[in-house]
Formats: sequence, structure tokens, C-alpha cells
Amino acid sequence: MSDRAFALLASFDGDHRAQALAGLARRSGIPRSSALRPARSLTGVSAVERLADGRYVVGLRLLETASPAPRGHGLRAVAMPYMEDLFHVTREHVLLAVRDQCEAVLVDRLSARDASPV
Repeated sequence: MSDRAFALLASFDGDHRAQALAGLARRSGIPRSSALRPARSLTGVSAVERLADGRYVVGLRLLETASPAPRGHGLRAVAMPYMEDLFHVTREHVLLAVRDQCEAVLVDRLSARDASPV
């Protein structure tokens, strides 16, 4: 079941922040009839939350669980002074990401209200 739960979690991204069960199933490659059980399980531990309209979003508990991940934590501490300098000079978004094979995992972000959209 953990494989299916992680597949459901991996279906969320910047373009798919809130998804109905059908979308979760389609994007994760899990049959819809098999996606409900892990979705309920993830909801039960607050890794995902279910909105009033029935769509699912990533839950705060997942962020709390992932925040001490060692791969990005030390990097964040080293990079933050440079990120802050860059932020103050440019007044634009400053992103810190870690490469994971062919993708980048966002570790931290500094943003200004009037910065250009990302």
C-alpha cells in the first residue's frame, strides 16, 4: 500500500495542487477503484486533506514530516545568507532546489509581494 500512497502523493505538482480522486488515479497510474483506499489512509494521517468540494490537496502534516530531511537542510543553512543577499538586491523570487535525477526538488523560496510571477 505504501507504493500506491507515494504514487498518489507524487501526482501533485505545481499545476495539480488540488485533484479529484479521478485525477489522482489517472496521474498516479493507479486504477480509480484502487486509489480510494490509499487516499483515505493519507487523509487519516493528514498527509493529504480533502476539500469541501471533494478534491484532495497535500496536507500540512506531510510538510512537517519532510522538513527535517537531511539532504536539503544543511544546504539550506549554507545557502540562506546568499539567498537573502540576492533577494535584497533583486527584489525577485529566489529559489533553492536540489537536483533529483532529471527533476529539481524545491527546498526553499524567498519571495517579494511585487516580484514577477514564477
